[in-house]
Amino acid sequence: MKTNFFTLVIIGLLFFIVAVDAQTTNIPDQNFEQALIDFGIDSDGIINGQVLNSDIENVTTLELSYYNNISFISDLTGLEGFTNLEELSVNYMEITELDVSQNLQLKYLDCSNNNLTSLDVSNNSLLEYLDIGNNGLDVGPFNYFTEIDLSSNPSIKTIYARDMYENLAKINLKNGNNNPEMSLNFRLYPDTTNPDFDPEYNFINVCIEVDDAEAAQNNESPYNSWDVVNEYAAYSFSGVCNLGREDKVVKNIDLYPNPVTDMLYIKNAEENNVVSIIIYDLFGKVIGEYKNFREGIDVRNYSNGVYIAKILGESKTSFHKIIIR
Repeated sequence: MKTNFFTLVIIGLLFFIVAVDAQTTNIPDQNFEQALIDFGIDSDGIINGQVLNSDIENVTTLELSYYNNISFISDLTGLEGFTNLEELSVNYMEITELDVSQNLQLKYLDCSNNNLTSLDVSNNSLLEYLDIGNNGLDVGPFNYFTEIDLSSNPSIKTIYARDMYENLAKINLKNGNNNPEMSLNFRLYPDTTNPDFDPEYNFINVCIEVDDAEAAQNNESPYNSWDVVNEYAAYSFSGVCNLGREDKVVKNIDLYPNPVTDMLYIKNAEENNVVSIIIYDLFGKVIGEYKNFREGIDVRNYSNGVYIAKILGESKTSFHKIIIR
């Protein structure tokens, strides 16, 4: 009888332990848990590596910022327990990974000024605002974001990608979103440490993938009301964007004279198997496309200003800034 009694006691304790464990979420980062205590979210007020699910499951807003006197957080494990979270700010921290796949109610995400090199928001269909600017601070200039994929975010309205490096080549907005109030703000810095850097040839171009490329290129609705702010970079719209840039620097190709007033010529076109030249304005609109350019391109009908010429070869692509006066 004693053996059976002790067996029942042990089984009961195991069930109790499992039940208690099932009611908590692990918070391994002590600074993260301390912030939850300071916010009055972690009700036990003790740093013990866990928080009650009942404490966090109804939290809708979480602001984790160095400027809120929060110590640096490097691990946000436990965020998955905030199942009703709608607004998350986690900036000026030291996080290298951010998993928001379980935060299905998320509408606002500011994860700027961290060490992120990638971000998956494919499960966050309600997302309206995203700020991923100034990431990859400590991981070297060749590990920054190459793509911002918002193809699963039809509710997106505002995107900030400021102070990024030149590896960003593509922003995918092919998500059925025809919101005329879209706001897109990005600033990219070229890699000036590259010995081949030349401001004339290293003009960065970002491809924005959209549902209706023709309407976007022709500055038609809803794209004509989009607010796009771009610094140190041009952009173009496309239905299909190839990730990356095959050749950003093609030294033996030249457009001249530059600035140009009437006829624009291309040097060494035959040697590089150039097949066409596309000219964009700084809003990404296609101004002209030329396949017969051997005798020059007449730009006299263009307004004065700065344009981007995309030179397409059989296996190479380069972008050149041209000034028309």
